[in-house]
Amino acid sequence: MKQFQNINKISLLIVGLIFTQLVNAQNIQIDTLIDTKAINCYALFQHPESKIAVLLQDFSRDGQKNVKLNKSKQTMIVGNNTYYGVQGYRYYKTAHTEQDDLAVDSNVFGSQLIKIALQKYKSGKTQSNGYYFVFKGTPTTVLYHLRKVVGDDWNIENALDETPQGNSKLSCGYTR
Repeated sequence: MKQFQNINKISLLIVGLIFTQLVNAQNIQIDTLIDTKAINCYALFQHPESKIAVLLQDFSRDGQKNVKLNKSKQTMIVGNNTYYGVQGYRYYKTAHTEQDDLAVDSNVFGSQLIKIALQKYKSGKTQSNGYYFVFKGTPTTVLYHLRKVVGDDWNIENALDETPQGNSKLSCGYTR
């Protein structure tokens, strides 16, 4: 009889853990992660955190090994969260860098967002992290659209760099 009570307790514990995982799972549209805190590089250091912090935390915790991409449905599952609007995913690693690239195609603040990249740099005992966005169009064009929509809420110090393809890259670094 005592064995059955222990089995019942274990069964209830397992059901409780599964239910907790399901309750905590989120369905997230990828373009909703890009808010003014994200483009101002305040993703992790202001409260409440930027919405992009959810994606950064998922990749930090679950890593590229647990990414499930469905290109036809444009969905990507990382950990417990499902991200909608992801067209492609690529992970690569060099001696000091790991990077996760997400191909997207979303209108964000009046500009076309085409890529989100998450980076980890390791050198000796130090590690720094970062993310960047690539917007379609030259920095002048993208700057115009960002300023028009975001106005003074965008920190102009976060300059846009031109990519070799002629698009605009907005980089944000942080240490954790």
